[in-house]
Amino acid sequence: MTPHQTFGEIKAHARGSLNGCYGIAILSFIDTMLLSFIPTYIVGYLFPNNSLFETIGSEIVSFILTCFVGILEVGLCLIYLKLCSKQRATISDLFYGYRVGRNHSLMVCFVSTIIAEVCSLPYVILCTHNSMNGIYAPQQEYIALICGMVLTLILRLPISQSFFILVDFPEYTGAEALKLSMKLMKGNYLRYFLFLLSFVPFIILSIFSFFIGLLWTIPYIYASTAAFYLELTKSNK
Repeated sequence: MTPHQTFGEIKAHARGSLNGCYGIAILSFIDTMLLSFIPTYIVGYLFPNNSLFETIGSEIVSFILTCFVGILEVGLCLIYLKLCSKQRATISDLFYGYRVGRNHSLMVCFVSTIIAEVCSLPYVILCTHNSMNGIYAPQQEYIALICGMVLTLILRLPISQSFFILVDFPEYTGAEALKLSMKLMKGNYLRYFLFLLSFVPFIILSIFSFFIGLLWTIPYIYASTAAFYLELTKSNK
């Protein structure tokens, strides 16, 4: 087993892979963001009110649509693995997960989305309760939202490499990808969590730039996670 690289070395690899390739990196990010809003628009159209019945219906429909749209993550992983490996990436790579092993990608998306939905339940219940009773408590809702996001991040750590694995090993089933991710991440949960936290200052600075900086920050984060995966697979050989 080879020793781990430092965070600085991994990030340097990511920055080098983005040199001259920010065009495809930014375009793939924008396309993914736009397409990821589809579930929100459809749910908002089908369930315009906030009754308990419509809230339950909207959550079910949103869950199904989010799983299918989430397959785009596989394509993003392909694009950034190509960039980190000095290969040519195209925007058509974004839809790789729909062309190759779609059912396996969908299974990983299902597990990932289940975790997110369960963690966001307190926030959804609180917002629904406040809305139905005319209660204005934005601070409580923000706290519930942030806690749900952090818990989602933590619970997803074991399966965080699954999408990269589906790209790297297209013959793997979704279950095999999840299992290998857990194996790769064993003993690396805190390391990867701290690695992701190291990007928080960049995100904060991007927010202060009226979110324009996210066009460069998010691709940098994706490229860094791809470089982390490559480092992880090498260190486990």
